[in-house]
Amino acid sequence: MSDKVEFALLTNGLDFIESAIDHLSGSPSARDLKYATLHLAAGIELVLKERLRDEHWTMVFAKPENAARTDYLAGSFQSVALDDSIKRLANVCGVSISSDHQRHLRNLRDRRNRLEHFGITDSAEAFKAATAEALAFIIDFIDTHLDMAGFEEDDRQRLARIRERLSEFEHFVTERWKAIQDEVDEAAYALTCPSCDQDALILGESIRCRFCGYAGDAREVMDRFVTEVLGVTWHDVADGGEWPVYTCPECGMDGLVDRGPSGNIAPWHQYICFECRNAWKEGGLCFCGHCGEYKPAGDATGICDECFQRLIEED
Repeated sequence: MSDKVEFALLTNGLDFIESAIDHLSGSPSARDLKYATLHLAAGIELVLKERLRDEHWTMVFAKPENAARTDYLAGSFQSVALDDSIKRLANVCGVSISSDHQRHLRNLRDRRNRLEHFGITDSAEAFKAATAEALAFIIDFIDTHLDMAGFEEDDRQRLARIRERLSEFEHFVTERWKAIQDEVDEAAYALTCPSCDQDALILGESIRCRFCGYAGDAREVMDRFVTEVLGVTWHDVADGGEWPVYTCPECGMDGLVDRGPSGNIAPWHQYICFECRNAWKEGGLCFCGHCGEYKPAGDATGICDECFQRLIEED
């Protein structure tokens, strides 16, 4: 028996994913949830890199222009990060990942980073739901974008085991929604939870996700919603982006979030105040270019009544 330890890129990725499922099965402990997240994030990123490697081995380098074959064969190099992998898959390989799936992947990565560097507190339900979303994505990705005819037999068997066990988590999500569906439907609106990524965050007397139990004060939940669901960070703001939080026209608090238009025929509540819980559908508020705040929709002149009146008085 050889004492050589060797894992090809795809094999390593699938092994991490299978390990994540092992840790999540049954009644996982806090330690199990931690390693499930660490291993799943690592496994998915490796599978994405496998598709890049299929295109050309230099694509797995953080800087392809500095790629050296000797470093590649030795595994001695800094590999491409998740965001750049997604960009290269689209720009070089013609493989586009939807915005929703990108959000799931980045949420998993951020959850992994918090575990590695800061610690994290979430429910088992949140971990399992996030896992189900990510697992479903990567299975579809493998089926669609990798040539399984070239897989080693061990990898085929490992992938088959992963597929079989995915149903455990899909079943969990389905059963959980059966239990909470009526309560979510009765709410005026439900937001995507930054913890479990399910559309079950209700802003009532308290702010709580009916799916995973995540709760917090208005400011904490709002910041996580903007960062993890809308995908806007303070790094983006420093680079010239805009933090989508404004003064609420109803309560006067800095708690109004513009989550953008739905893009669907049936409009959703686009403007949500995490402080007073009021919400307006698309077109319900207009942005005043003079004071830089949202006001109730009026005659769409681009300036609110208060600013208009003030300008008249000044003249």
